[in-house]
Amino acid sequence: MKVKDLYEEYPFDHWKEYDPYDPHYAHFKSYYIYTAFKIVDVYSSFAHARSYMNELNLEDYGQAISKHDEIHLKYIRAKTIQSALAFYNYCIDLSWQVVWFNISDDTFRFIENNEYDKYATKCDFDSLIFKLKIFKKEYLRNHLTRFKSSKLTENIRKKYNYLKHRGTFEFEGLGVIQKCSMASVNGVSLPFLRREEIDIKELETNLIEFDMLFVEYFNILIEMTMPANFTKIKMDLFDPLTIFKKYKECEII
Repeated sequence: MKVKDLYEEYPFDHWKEYDPYDPHYAHFKSYYIYTAFKIVDVYSSFAHARSYMNELNLEDYGQAISKHDEIHLKYIRAKTIQSALAFYNYCIDLSWQVVWFNISDDTFRFIENNEYDKYATKCDFDSLIFKLKIFKKEYLRNHLTRFKSSKLTENIRKKYNYLKHRGTFEFEGLGVIQKCSMASVNGVSLPFLRREEIDIKELETNLIEFDMLFVEYFNILIEMTMPANFTKIKMDLFDPLTIFKKYKECEII
């Protein structure tokens, strides 16, 4: 499948419809507000990832590169696909935070003094799975575990962690990839440090497959964590007063 076909066959624009506003704050539990807010964070990161993938095979990058020859095109594509790889992986971590907030306490105190962001930093996969086990949310735990343990997710995650800790990959045709010394001693070439080599086309194929997998996984995750009527609720004249009362109960105003 080509990247341009993903927009039609694997749409994700409906994720941004969860961005909470007045009626949500007035009529839903606080943990649904936090979950919805995080869903839109996933939407934003996923939009960046797919946008980078869509730009990968452009023939004209304008002023982004000084020449449109083979080496400059390979450079910009190497940079672009590494950005896509990073943003797809941000989506994985953010999807865990969706669940993390969904099983949080019903309190609007997270709105105070960056408490929302502080609580988000406490989320990692092991802590989340442990919490889900305590709360007996087996359906969520199984869904998260299946996605994380899939070979495709593990492969993408492994490449991202390498990029995060090593900074970059080696790309054929970009610079000299020297695997060993130019001269040999007693017929033995001496090994040098080297980076992992990446084939851009192969990684592109893997990321397209991951894109499709993530859309399916996250759509199900939203269904598991959010009320069906969340995106359908309408503004009410008394919503501001209802929100005020909720905040007053939490002593945040």
